[in-house]
Amino acid sequence: MICKEKNHIESINEAQAFDGILEGKSVFQECFCNHKYRAFVTAKLIRREVYERALEEVPYIKVLMAEDLLQYFFISLYSKKYVGIKVPVYNYRIGYGITVRQICNLEDWRKVCSTASVITALYAWVEEKILATGKNPLDQNEMKVLQNLAKAYCIDNVKQLRANVVSELYESAHQMLCNYWGEEAIKNTESFLNNSDCE
Repeated sequence: MICKEKNHIESINEAQAFDGILEGKSVFQECFCNHKYRAFVTAKLIRREVYERALEEVPYIKVLMAEDLLQYFFISLYSKKYVGIKVPVYNYRIGYGITVRQICNLEDWRKVCSTASVITALYAWVEEKILATGKNPLDQNEMKVLQNLAKAYCIDNVKQLRANVVSELYESAHQMLCNYWGEEAIKNTESFLNNSDCE
């Protein structure tokens, strides 16, 4: 089995840069609701006290993809201000490591599936805070963001399974995806994508 790799550089913040100032809840909202900028920790200068506060909330889990999402979810919640610039400051090499599009082994596939662990960790954090304080740490809009992130990442994982996993690994990869997300979530996502393809 031969896997082909891409080998080019893409500037992440050039692809979706935000040039302006955000304050308070807008830091979270404009990233996760309006998608004005991306939830990467690269290409950002973050105040130490904000990062430390965020890291206090980040649960200890093993995750190989979407670790930026896990960190930036909390960073954006606790940030008072965001200043964006259009100047590209970070290049991302596509085609190395986990950015290889064709997936030829189950260990690379496990990395993709591990995004489910990030979503699970965020939900567990919410439940833990509710148990400890009696109230949800996220407002209604922020909870909607979390639900939408879960759906988007699950959809992306199923799309990657269909498009990128080599045929001889498909069944094992499908079962692994079900183990991470739950069989019902994968079944519902596949049904949604099948119906979307028909429209």
